[in-house]
Amino acid sequence: MIGPAASAMASAASVWALAATAALAMDPPLTPAGWGELRIGMSEAEAVRRFGLTLAPDDGVNGPACRESRLPGPSGLTVMTEDGKVTRLTLYDRGSLKTDRGLSVGSTAAEVRNAYGAALRATRHAYEDPPAAYLTYRVAKGGLGVRYEIGADRRVAAIHAGRSIDYVEGCL
Repeated sequence: MIGPAASAMASAASVWALAATAALAMDPPLTPAGWGELRIGMSEAEAVRRFGLTLAPDDGVNGPACRESRLPGPSGLTVMTEDGKVTRLTLYDRGSLKTDRGLSVGSTAAEVRNAYGAALRATRHAYEDPPAAYLTYRVAKGGLGVRYEIGADRRVAAIHAGRSIDYVEGCL
């Protein structure tokens, strides 16, 4: 038989384990294939239905061919859809969301390089002088990948995951 102190400790451990499990379920990592159940290749209609995505209005930049819409809630993700399919997820905000390599907006370029090693491709930034750059990782199959936009401060300013990660100005 266990005493009251041991019982209280066991209860506290159970509560902590449940809270940790819930936190993990709420914040899955951003991967080349998506974020949790929000997957690259999913239909735009399904993203609206399942995740409450409010589509950006047709305005000359956004439209059925390509649009970028902000996912509601604390994730900070922007969802790009092209011709009715999710093709890219972008993270611009610092927060708790991380990639499957443990990286986030604000991580250093050195941390990105260490996480991917020789599999990473560096290219010149379209608008900023070095050390700003794009650091891109592509998986072997399917054209999926992750691109880290590195600013002049050598820190991640944005993370793009999915298929359409090489676009410099979103839908333009």
